[in-house]
Amino acid sequence: MKEYSDSEIIECLRNRQSYVVRYLSERYLPMIRLLVFQNGGSQEDAHDLFQDALIIMLEKIDNK
Repeated sequence: MKEYSDSEIIECLRNRQSYVVRYLSERYLPMIRLLVFQNGGSQEDAHDLFQDALIIMLEKIDNK
């Protein structure tokens, strides 16, 4: 898997390039899932948390 720098991720998200969302999902969703499971959550909770975080990142990027 290709690694992306923070600035590359931000630029890709700014341009709505979907492959970077896939990269973020592959890289961070397993970690999020583990933390959610350890705290009694479900797989759906982990996906919701990931999506919520992604939306917050997009809003912050759009608002600079």
